[in-house]
Amino acid sequence: PSAGAPPHHHPAAEMPAPHTRSWTESLATADPQARTDILGEKLFPLVERRNPQMAGKITGMLLELDTQELINLIESPEQLDLKVNEAMDVLSKHHES
Repeated sequence: PSAGAPPHHHPAAEMPAPHTRSWTESLATADPQARTDILGEKLFPLVERRNPQMAGKITGMLLELDTQELINLIESPEQLDLKVNEAMDVLSKHHES
């Protein structure tokens, strides 16, 4: 019998990747710029699914909200839908004027 670790033992499988520790924990310790980056990275793909053409602009608008509101949006698809729709309304009105 081999003296090595059992073949089914994968240390990497037990260790969560660094970014899987709660991203809200990362936010709590982040400086303001890093916090914006973390929130932007979370928000952008969610916004992109709803509006690929305007995702960058809408994400930028949403990032002006306070951190707690952004966390709520990321965790609540319904709230995010409402905010994305609001942002699109603002953009379309701004575009017309």
